Amino acid sequence: MFVLITYDITDDRRRTRVMRQLKNFGQRSSKRLRMRTDRQQYALLRSRLTVELQERTDSIRYYILCRACKGAVEVANSPPVATSPGWYVT
Repeated sequence: MFVLITYDITDDRRRTRVMRQLKNFGQRSSKRLRMRTDRQQYALLRSRLTVELQERTDSIRYYILCRACKGAVEVANSPPVATSPGWYVT
């Protein structure tokens, strides 16, 4: 399972808490995290991040990419999309 997570949190304190949660699962970069993981770890991360959302202006988006979609990802001036299990940052 390959997932791209992006977030837009208006409050600095909540944004810091979200970033810390992402660091518990891997390294984050510039309001996004890309990961290849199993459904159990994905569900755990989603539940932890959902707790941090309070304002209607906050958002976290989860883009689950199928194998065909992942193969269609274009990358410029960056390492290729990882194929081994784990958490990867773009």
